[in-house]
Amino acid sequence: MKKIFLFVILLSIFIYIFYERVDLCPCDDLEQFDVQTDFDGDNCIVYGDLTLESYKAKDFKFTHLPDGLIVNGNLTIKGTHLKELPIGLIVKGDLDLYKTGIDNLPENLLIEGNFYSSLSFGSRGILCNEIPASVTIKGHNQGCYN
Repeated sequence: MKKIFLFVILLSIFIYIFYERVDLCPCDDLEQFDVQTDFDGDNCIVYGDLTLESYKAKDFKFTHLPDGLIVNGNLTIKGTHLKELPIGLIVKGDLDLYKTGIDNLPENLLIEGNFYSSLSFGSRGILCNEIPASVTIKGHNQGCYN
C-alpha cells in the first residue's frame, strides 16, 4: 500500500513538473503574427504593433497571453479565443478589443495610448466602474460603458 501511495505522489510531481499549459501562449508563438519578440527572463516583449486575429493563425487556440507582456506599439485583438488580458500587460500604443470574450481589465494594466472596445456576442463588454484603480489609460478611454 505504501508503494502505491509513493508511486501516486511521484507520478503527480512528474506530471506537475512536465505538464505544459496548452492554453498559455508562449512568447515565441506570437511570431506567427509577423512580429519580432524577445524574452528577457521576466517579460515577453513584442517590437511594434501586434494584431491577434483568429483567421491569421489557424492554430492559435490559446486563451491566455503570457504574463508580463510588453507591446511596443498597438495591441489589437479581434475574434480570438482569448478570455482575459495578462497580468502586468503594458501597451505602449493603443489597445483595441474587437469582438472578443474579454470583459474585464487586469490589475496594473498600462495603456500609453487610447483604449477601444466593441461588444460582441457572448461578451458583456467592459463596465467603466469595474476597471481597477491600478489601471492606467493615458489616452482616451472609449472602451468601456456605464
